[in-house]
This record gives sequence, structure tokens and C-alpha cells, in this order.
Amino acid sequence: MRQLAPYALIYLLAIACAAGLATQSQAADPPLQVQIGYLGYRPDPGPLLSNVIPEPVDAGLRGAELAITDSNSTGRFLNHSYRLSSASADSPEALLDAAKAQHEQGLRLFVVNAPAASLRQLSAALPDSLLFNAGSPDDSLRTTDCLPNVLHSLPSRAMLADALAQFLVVRKWQRALLIVGPTPDDQAYAAALRRAAKRFGLKLVAEKAWSFDNDQRRSA
Repeated sequence: MRQLAPYALIYLLAIACAAGLATQSQAADPPLQVQIGYLGYRPDPGPLLSNVIPEPVDAGLRGAELAITDSNSTGRFLNHSYRLSSASADSPEALLDAAKAQHEQGLRLFVVNAPAASLRQLSAALPDSLLFNAGSPDDSLRTTDCLPNVLHSLPSRAMLADALAQFLVVRKWQRALLIVGPTPDDQAYAAALRRAAKRFGLKLVAEKAWSFDNDQRRSA
């Protein structure tokens, strides 16, 4: 039988001791209950290109449910138990009411899948809670409008634009045409792309506006 190195033996003993302590703790104490609220509000994204599959309306909720299942799988070793309370709304006002109702039930952890304006509203209404931003890539939330009780679990527009610019540089595609849509989100992403292009030395040869109208000649 091959002899283990001392550090490997110590490592295995530590794992065995930790497992034994976890088992004893589970037998002696009830699991720690961790309640998490999911708050979802996604406004109408507008028209999509014909060859794009739209995101499922419950994509955020399904992701949160999967995360709860995974956390409970590993939580057994820490004697933790996680439970998700979900609420989906069709307006910012309804989302705020749902958040307050969950808060009254004792929840202080929330996953928020909503635009930046709703996230700011919820942050102000629930100052004693921790909110995880799972819906807004707004750059200002990470800079000038940083919220003290919010953590971000998705990349910002600046991060996404930097990643795209770096990919173009690696491929040696140094010239690009920027097509900008009419919505505020489109304008914000275009600003992030301009910043990234300047940062990584890309040349924007021109900018064009895209109106998403029904003119078939334009679509063709």
C-alpha cells in the first residue's frame, strides 16, 4: 500500500474530523433555517428579432429554485436548511408590496430580479435586509449610486462591454459598426461599448440608429 505524505494524512484526518463533528451536530441540534425571498418583476422587453429565442418568463425563478436545491445538498454538512419564498409581480408597486409582505414574515435575505429603479426602491424600503441584484446590469449601481445593502450577482454593462471588446481585440477585429436601439437600456449599453472601444483601442467606424419598426424594406 502506498504511504501517504504527512500533509495528505493530516488533510484526510481533518476531513474525517469535520465530517464527524458535522454528524454529531446534526444529531444534537436541529438544522439552521435560512429563509430567502425571491422578488421578480421584468417589464416588457419590447420586440425581438425573428431569429432570437426569447428568455423564459420564469428563468430567474427557476435559477433560484435550482440554487436552493444545490445549497440544501451541501447544507446538510453544515447543518443548514434553505427555503425559498417567491413572489412575481407585474408592476413596481406590486413588487414593493410583495417585498414588504415577505419582510413582515421575517425574511431579511432577498434575490431581486428587477430593473434598477425597482432595486433602488426596494433598497430604501428594506434597509435592514440584504438584497442580491440578479436583474440589473446598470453601471451606476456599482459606482455613483452604490446601495449599501445590495450585492451584485451578475456582470454590469461595463463588464460585458469590456469582455466583448477584448474578444474583438484577440480576433484582431479592430473596426466595428455600432448599431444603437431606441430604449434607455440600448443607450446605456451603447455608452458602455464606446467606453470599452476607447479603452481597448477599437475603432468605431460609424454609428447607426435602429428603430425596430415594421418597415419590411428596412428589415430586409
